[in-house]
Amino acid sequence: MKLRLFVVFAVVVAAPAIEAQHVHGTVRDSVTGRPIAGAVVVIQDSTGQTVSRAVSDQRGRYAVFAPPPSRRVRLLRLGFRARELTLSGPISAHDSLVVAMVPLPTLLEPTRATTGATCPPRSDREAAFALLEQARAAFLATVVAREANPANLLRLKYARTFEPRSDRIAQQDVRMESTTVSPTSFSAIRSAVDFSRLGFTINDGKIKRFLGVDGDVLLDSRFADAYCFSIHKSDRARPDQIGLDFSAARSQRGRIDIDGTLWIDTVARRLQDIEYRYVGLERALEAMRPEGQTRFREMPNGIALIDQWWLRSVIRVTDTVVSPQFQVQIRTQVGVTETGGELADAAWPDGSSWHAALGALHVSVANPKEELPRGTQVHLVGTDYSANIDTTGSFEISRLVPGPYSLSVVDPRLATVGAEILTTFQFVASRDSTIDESVRLPTAKDFVAKRCMEAGHYDVAARVYVFGRLANRNGVPIKDAVISVLREAGPRDWRPITTQIRSDGKGYFQFCEAALQEGEPVIIRARTTDGVTVDALHTLSADVNVVPVRIEPRS
Repeated sequence: MKLRLFVVFAVVVAAPAIEAQHVHGTVRDSVTGRPIAGAVVVIQDSTGQTVSRAVSDQRGRYAVFAPPPSRRVRLLRLGFRARELTLSGPISAHDSLVVAMVPLPTLLEPTRATTGATCPPRSDREAAFALLEQARAAFLATVVAREANPANLLRLKYARTFEPRSDRIAQQDVRMESTTVSPTSFSAIRSAVDFSRLGFTINDGKIKRFLGVDGDVLLDSRFADAYCFSIHKSDRARPDQIGLDFSAARSQRGRIDIDGTLWIDTVARRLQDIEYRYVGLERALEAMRPEGQTRFREMPNGIALIDQWWLRSVIRVTDTVVSPQFQVQIRTQVGVTETGGELADAAWPDGSSWHAALGALHVSVANPKEELPRGTQVHLVGTDYSANIDTTGSFEISRLVPGPYSLSVVDPRLATVGAEILTTFQFVASRDSTIDESVRLPTAKDFVAKRCMEAGHYDVAARVYVFGRLANRNGVPIKDAVISVLREAGPRDWRPITTQIRSDGKGYFQFCEAALQEGEPVIIRARTTDGVTVDALHTLSADVNVVPVRIEPRS
């Protein structure tokens, strides 16, 4: 039985009607009677101007500000016919406006005329604009929902480089962005107008950055003024989806644009994703498949957010090389990079939340407890992921973006000079999967001993190690300074007891020699290439001694 559009007035006996400032009620499916989440409820005045707007929750409920003289209520929802009704009189605080929306048998139902860009005539023009209007209803719901009910979000952004002539990831960096109240999960850098005028790249110094597209761009009516739309041919890989193709109406020399497809799930009546590829590049660069995708996720409360996005860019770097014969050569290297983002967590003030199915790592540390000092942490190289080793000798890192990672150890002593211990443990995180391993972690002593061996001055009889960093007062490392350790031979008589070495590019130096004795006071002396000498007094302890040495400017 079909539900009819109706208004229920609750009458309060012996009390005068109080004119309300809000309209509230429920939106339901006219066929099934089920509540509709994500419906946009717009209040308009007599001229058709929007006064306020809200979006229905997972129970179909809404409450929208409607000050007099509000006259119209307009309802929009992807997959349903738009509804309009007139408020004929004042509504009290007790009145409930229940609206039944009619589901569309097809998302290609003809819609009101839209001017759009000047494009070649097509038989599917009306159907394409009908689908665009349906998509805009979904994008509008997202905009209204984030205005009225912003969420606490944890966003992950990553950057990947690939091995030459391969899709194998060579390196992956991941950064976290935690926001207390955010209007959106991810958004495009440019507006629809700027994209149509400037294209989808931006010059950042010597590197050309590629830009992606989001829902707000397609929602903007000015995007339709510069792009042509058509219905995508059916895709076997997407049996329950329909695609809306878009491309620039006019190409322009030197401007990089995109050809894309917006996909809509016709069964679930929701946005799926936007796929696009970059056009206007040189043929050789287009062959490297510069492209991207923006994916949408409908949350439990009916709000749609971008939960994943990525774009594959082609980077061309030109270097000037001078040969030993002083011949100048221009060398150009082309590489592929991928940048993207994942929405890890979302939580709303009403208590609803969502968590992405990302990877996790659980490690049982195989070291004896005494090998690792209290406060030792682990860190995934090139990322913001870190964890403390707990009292059971284990740690866990969650919310891992799929891809390869390397593990490092953050010893609290080495951390004072900004050093980490890179391990040989590497792994590849997968979505909705936990890696469980037992690993022996290298210690600070392992780290310093390895550096001594690589520098060629490791003494197997050494029991006390020294590791340090030479920097100026601003923390800038000083390289190529001559470093030595001195022992007191008599009053004001300090003599070298170790081999002289030079600080490396990060200002680090190390000693692993038997002459270093526990409990003995020593001087770490550094002499820079411009003749400045500085001494740091230190009493040696067992195991590893970490000594920061700072150069003060000359007075």
